[in-house]
Amino acid sequence: MNQNSNQELSRKIHLNDRHKNAQLKYHGNKVTTSKYNVWSFIPKCLYLQFSRVANLYFLLIAVLANTTSISSVSPITSIIPLVFVLTTSLVREALEDYGRHKNDRCTNNQKILVNKNKTEYEEKRWKDIHVGDIIKIRNNEEIPVDMVLLDSNDENGLAYVETANLDGEKNLKLKQSKPEIRELIQKVGIDSIKGEMLAEKPNCKIHKFRAIFEVQGLETLYLNYGNLLLRVILFY
Repeated sequence: MNQNSNQELSRKIHLNDRHKNAQLKYHGNKVTTSKYNVWSFIPKCLYLQFSRVANLYFLLIAVLANTTSISSVSPITSIIPLVFVLTTSLVREALEDYGRHKNDRCTNNQKILVNKNKTEYEEKRWKDIHVGDIIKIRNNEEIPVDMVLLDSNDENGLAYVETANLDGEKNLKLKQSKPEIRELIQKVGIDSIKGEMLAEKPNCKIHKFRAIFEVQGLETLYLNYGNLLLRVILFY
């Protein structure tokens, strides 16, 4: 890998070290797809409605009808349609955004097993996962965050995933952990592994991945798409 390629890998991740990762100030794993909150709903929604030319036109007619004699339209006739349209739009936006909030809560509060020590895992919500955590994924579970496959129950470190939620393909795709990492885990335990990974910044290339993994006790390892598990794909 040349120098220019290394410069592109600017996202540093410390394995099994929340304190160091917290200093890098990465965003959490909480998902927010809603557009409004309690305080921003009215101003944002009204701004959206009056950014439409038709609503702005009716507002101007209503103002002229109530303040001047230029318009021949009755004030009531000009105001009622505008109020009706705005009320209907606000109710629709509120219902749609309530659905987004509900889906966000459902997604963020799903439970997953996160490594606590050598033999114990504790259940945590998806939104409480931090960069560098070691996560245990069981069969038929959705993957809560983009992650690197360190080990699996298969003797060769193989795992199969379904990516229908990402690309619509239901056929299982093969993933594999690095043999060197698997051997080290078997020797010292997964909670004793320390290292750093340099990876690409988040991007929209779901079929490409490059990273350099430096684990204590091992030579530098190069990771690719075959070692990557993407969020919300199914694990088998």
